[in-house]
Amino acid sequence: MGKATNNIIMFISLCVLCYCAILTGTPPPPTPPIFTMVVGLLQEFKQFETFENPHRIELVVARYEEDISWLKEIPQDFYSKIYIYNKGSIEQFDIPKSEVFSLENVGREGHTYLHHIFTNYNNLADVTIFIPGSANTFPNKKNDLSEILKYVKDNRSSSVRCYRDPNYISSLRNFRIDNWESTSKENVGKSQSKIEPSSERPLIEWYKKHFNHDSVSAITHYGVVAASKEDIHKRPPEFYKKISDEMLSANPETGHYVERTWKDILSIAEENCF
Repeated sequence: MGKATNNIIMFISLCVLCYCAILTGTPPPPTPPIFTMVVGLLQEFKQFETFENPHRIELVVARYEEDISWLKEIPQDFYSKIYIYNKGSIEQFDIPKSEVFSLENVGREGHTYLHHIFTNYNNLADVTIFIPGSANTFPNKKNDLSEILKYVKDNRSSSVRCYRDPNYISSLRNFRIDNWESTSKENVGKSQSKIEPSSERPLIEWYKKHFNHDSVSAITHYGVVAASKEDIHKRPPEFYKKISDEMLSANPETGHYVERTWKDILSIAEENCF
């Protein structure tokens, strides 16, 4: 064998000896300087055995009767956990890294998101992505989810689609709704169509109650939104609980107001809108 081969064998032998010494805590015998160097390197590598991604990303899914098997398409290494809040029939969901929680069928997806926030306020992920179970059914929702997943992967921060046209925002200041029925094919005809009116209506009056001003900068739609723990913590848990308590009926008008104001509810900065 050549000199280079001998050196490689000696180096590997030293590595094995050093690693065994590290694991057992037994001091190695006196050795040349290269031995000390190898020990130092192996100690550095050993630290990575318990290394964890410092950015924890979790998904919160609000499900009624939708087929949510499409969640399997999201790469498992992207998220730490999926919270499935089920307000419909009890089923077995074969979704990796998920946990299922049953909730009463009230408040639409907004109630689910807010419930998760105030229930887990002190243990939120670095970024939580909130997703309606129908996100894969409608092109607009599916597109928004795709954009948000990409943005969170690259930036590890809040993200939501914002509609900023002043004329559109102005037209929604007087928004109110008396009847509504789900258009998701799995949910059609399974929910109450009559709306439970908000105690403050139209939208702008409800908005002023919770934000103490009437300067709406953007409107959101479709209920797909990502929020960082930092942004969520800009408001106390009582803020989220108060709004959630307005959505304890099957079809509350407040749920439609919440869907349109996630940017402000979750304190999402303008630069995180798309």
